[in-house]
Amino acid sequence: MSEEPHNAADDAPTTGEPPKAGAPGAVAAVKASPVRLLINHFATVYALTHHEGTAYAVPRADHGLGPLHGSPGVALEIGGELRHRIVRLSGLVVPGAPITRAVADTVLMHLQARAHEGPEAQLALRFHHDVDEGLVAIDLGWADGRVVTITADGWSVGAAPAGVVFRRSHATKPLPSPSRGGRLVDLAPLLAVDPADEAFRALVGWLVGLPFAASVRPGMLLVGPPGAGKSTRLRLVASILEPSPPSALGSAFGRNFADDQVRGLHRAIPLWDNLTSVSGAVSDELCTLVTGTARETRALYSDNALNVRPIQRPLGLTAVGVPAGLRPDALDRLITLEVPPIEHRIDDAELQAAFDAQHGRLLGAVCDAVAAVLAYVDQVPAPTEHRMAAHARVLAALDEGAAAGHILGCPAGLLAAYAAQSRRVKQRTAAEDTFGAALLTLLEARHGRWSGKASELLLEAGMFATHPDRFGTGWPSSARRIPEVLNHLREGLAALGVHWATSTVRGSTRYSFELVEVEEWPEAGGGLRVIGS
Repeated sequence: MSEEPHNAADDAPTTGEPPKAGAPGAVAAVKASPVRLLINHFATVYALTHHEGTAYAVPRADHGLGPLHGSPGVALEIGGELRHRIVRLSGLVVPGAPITRAVADTVLMHLQARAHEGPEAQLALRFHHDVDEGLVAIDLGWADGRVVTITADGWSVGAAPAGVVFRRSHATKPLPSPSRGGRLVDLAPLLAVDPADEAFRALVGWLVGLPFAASVRPGMLLVGPPGAGKSTRLRLVASILEPSPPSALGSAFGRNFADDQVRGLHRAIPLWDNLTSVSGAVSDELCTLVTGTARETRALYSDNALNVRPIQRPLGLTAVGVPAGLRPDALDRLITLEVPPIEHRIDDAELQAAFDAQHGRLLGAVCDAVAAVLAYVDQVPAPTEHRMAAHARVLAALDEGAAAGHILGCPAGLLAAYAAQSRRVKQRTAAEDTFGAALLTLLEARHGRWSGKASELLLEAGMFATHPDRFGTGWPSSARRIPEVLNHLREGLAALGVHWATSTVRGSTRYSFELVEVEEWPEAGGGLRVIGS
């Protein structure tokens, strides 16, 4: 990749009347470098910037050269996509000049260098959330670069707010034009869910929380028997904000961490189907994708330069049952809903057509809900008892807005539904854990109280273990692992009424357990009737 020999005259202006013979710039007027002309052209019609180690070109809104230059306000990575545009536009910029691979590479190299000279830009994928400004923007994925801008006063469709720049990937599909008058409860018939059911309220709460990208957003895990419509429901809910065809559901989450990161990097709401049993490492991977991780790779054409691409996504998963091996901290980052078997089926194409017909109104309803959250979020206290505190606060604000009549057609009690499912999952996780179940049985046999050393606890709990070899997944391999296992189960055991304290007697740690009565939480209701296959 080499540039044509550079002449200082190439940098002289080439507009206006030709310079007189012998004057500076005379050579440029007669023999301008195609490379220099291309570099100057693309540096003019694009705002060059960088983000997380990668160079980007953002088409200026006033370039006036049509869609060949891209969507205004939407960043193009200076690489493969911009290379195609250079090749396609070279004949317009420099008529008659041949474009070669070397010329294109040289232009790209100069644009990358200029992009890294300026300040770093903050690029958003589909969702932009500015907490200080009280603003949410959603990229519609249109060629003209228009977005939905949402504030506490409402929403509108137009150019992106000043300073808001989006990036897109090949997975970024266009959304329909949002329309007014839609209601969130209109989603219930499409999902075949009773709008009063806890599962529907939890799904709506997750959906409305998705655009608040400045905060950690929980993932969604739908579990149920084969044929229960888990994948279809998950895909339709996500598609309201991130169009997701059936092919968008990946599989084999956790088989390859690098592949999972790439999927999360390029999809605003990455979806995975049919999650099975997971290892501790995969459970940790799920946690990091939800709360934030980074894809670190060696920079191209270098031996030791590092590329860092942060990833934080509200992923969606389906499974036949809650996968064995998912630790409590991973389940805390998920909204887990059970999907019962369906009674009747309709054709997938018919279901998709019904969804497409209502998509614009549903998107408008979500925008109404987001505006209500922005209007009331500062008026509600932060529900700090939840690990996903930011999401809980969104739900509290939405409940407040719905109660005040700010938004119509929004189910009530979204925060209560989230709290109930969270508590239920914690209880079940501890009760079904090999060590947690044995500890509960031990306490029941001892009339709710037990005290002793860790080694004694391991021995006595082992007498009540139901696992064939007593040392299944989650069972402490030695007395020294007791603190670690109990810490993993702490919140779930507390939800079941198990509390403990430690004391030190002659250098030895002793545990004192107590089992108290707790409120019974009913199982989630049914109400799931019709869904595509």
